[in-house]
Amino acid sequence: MAVKMSRRVQRLIEDHSGLPLLLEAQAAQLEGREDEAIGLFMKLSESKDAGFLGVRGLMNAALERGDKTRALAFARKGLELHPRQPWLLEMTLDLETEARDFEAALKTLRKAEKAGTMTGPEVRNARVAIMHIEADRLSREGFTREAHTKIKAAYDLDRSFVPSVQRLAETYLADGRRRYAVSIIERCWKIGPHPDLLGLWSRAMPKSFTGSAPKTIGWVERLTRANPTTRKA
Repeated sequence: MAVKMSRRVQRLIEDHSGLPLLLEAQAAQLEGREDEAIGLFMKLSESKDAGFLGVRGLMNAALERGDKTRALAFARKGLELHPRQPWLLEMTLDLETEARDFEAALKTLRKAEKAGTMTGPEVRNARVAIMHIEADRLSREGFTREAHTKIKAAYDLDRSFVPSVQRLAETYLADGRRRYAVSIIERCWKIGPHPDLLGLWSRAMPKSFTGSAPKTIGWVERLTRANPTTRKA
């Protein structure tokens, strides 16, 4: 019944919007004729004016089956036809990130930034997140230095992101580069105080201060002086 109605609508609508074909594909889906629906979505995806509707249908069908590999393939095809579609850029980025194809995800980010569908801060935050995920993978695989390079790159993009500061400072402390750790902790605290930095600051305290209450207090005050909002009244 749904297919008959969609075909009746198709005869009534004399345009190239793709709506009649979309209705027919959706009707086939409703009646459980999945193969026919996919074929119709494929045909619709080749439309110059409404190809993105077919792509969306193909992507949704693939996602409903749990086939994210095909969904990503359809998303990329859609981007070739409609490179400035915000929802396509977002979906492609999400699928590429989930598939851990970070090289492709970074390229998609650049496309989104160029198309104006993502703001500068959004692009930066996404890049930082990807670098942290890559660093985690490299660490698990034993590539410690490569992981450190990724975290350093993430820190350079956003020096106020506390997780980057934490991981970088911990590496510096482990390597005996205490001054580097002190520098980035102070800089981050100055931008925005965060309680997670206090433990790191305590670990970065000179060993000669251990056991001396005045020196320990002075060390804490040095950090609070970096941001006036944290000074005691």
